[in-house]
Amino acid sequence: MVARRRLLRATLDLGAKERERLAARGIVVVTDGDRLRGVELAEGHVVPCSAVFVFPHMAPHDTLLTGLGRERGPNGWVTTDDAGRTSVFGVWAVGNVSHATALVITAAGQGAAAAFALNHDLVAEDVERAVKDADSSSREPRQVPGPAPRGATSD
Repeated sequence: MVARRRLLRATLDLGAKERERLAARGIVVVTDGDRLRGVELAEGHVVPCSAVFVFPHMAPHDTLLTGLGRERGPNGWVTTDDAGRTSVFGVWAVGNVSHATALVITAAGQGAAAAFALNHDLVAEDVERAVKDADSSSREPRQVPGPAPRGATSD
């Protein structure tokens, strides 16, 4: 979060909780009216700055997944396997709904891996269905001639 500056098109104020957390570490936010001027460190030195970055509270926005009955791990995030499969058949989750530290590039990579695994699962399902539907007695194996041996000539 950026304090007292524009983040996209919104201006975000440094909240009381963030100020309390900074103060607990000996850091005081120095303002002039509504403008950030710097931060005062525990030893009294003021560092001029125009922005303050604080660690955001990470929380999964998983209402849709909650409604589907998926499981949460002990960390509170959606439980998935390495490919993104959840505990609900046919439901996949990637990015910061399943991993607190997944930034955009990580989420994109996880999405690509999930798409690959999802495609594999769909093809495997189609093959299984085709095998079950096939009449095994009517499908005799057949011989297919291989390539001619090297050096062989045809008459």
